[in-house]
Amino acid sequence: TEQGKFRGPVLGPIGFYCKIYPGKEEFAALAESALPPGTLDRFVVCNDADRKLFQKIRREAGCHLDCGVFQQSPHARYSIPDPPQIEGVETIASVIAVQNDLVFNCMVDHCKIDEKALTRSKEDSERKLLIRDNNGRNAIRGGKIREVYTLPRGDNWKVTKGGNIQMISNSRKLSQSIGVDMEHAISDARAELQSLEE
Repeated sequence: TEQGKFRGPVLGPIGFYCKIYPGKEEFAALAESALPPGTLDRFVVCNDADRKLFQKIRREAGCHLDCGVFQQSPHARYSIPDPPQIEGVETIASVIAVQNDLVFNCMVDHCKIDEKALTRSKEDSERKLLIRDNNGRNAIRGGKIREVYTLPRGDNWKVTKGGNIQMISNSRKLSQSIGVDMEHAISDARAELQSLEE
C-alpha cells in the first residue's frame, strides 16, 4: 500500500448516511439527542492504519478537536431485534434510517441505537416499559432496551444493576438536523397505489 493513502473505505460524516423514517418525525430530535455528542460529525474507518492517517490529516489541517473517527470492522449489516411492539415506543434504530451497512454497524456498536427507547413522556415510558419483578426490583420491558429517552426535553432513565431507577435530566436543547427519507415514503406510496389498482 502506498504511504499516505487509505487502505479501506473512509465514510462520513455519519450524518450524511442518516435519514428519518417517514412517520417517525415526532421522535427525530429525541433520537438525535440520545446519540453521543458529535456522533453525526464523525467518520468511520476500518483499520488502525486508516485511523492514524485520518488523524494525521486532521492535525495537519489544523483541527485539534476530538479525534472524530470510529474504527469499525467490516461485516454484513447486523440483524437487530425490532423495537418493542408497544404503541408510542420507538428506538433510535426504528427512527433513524442508516443507509450504509458499515455506518449502521458502527452506530449499533458505539451508539447502542438498538438499546435506547424513545417515548412521548416520562409517565408514558414508565407505564409502558417499567416493570417490577417478584422481589420488588425494577427492570425495563422490551428485550435489549437499556435506556429510555423521553419527550419533551430529552430526559432519560435506566435501571441500575441493583434494580433502582436512575433519572438523568437533559440540559441541551433538542434539535433536529437529519432530514426525512423521502425515497422510502415515495416507495411506500407507489406500493400502496399499485395495490389499489389491482
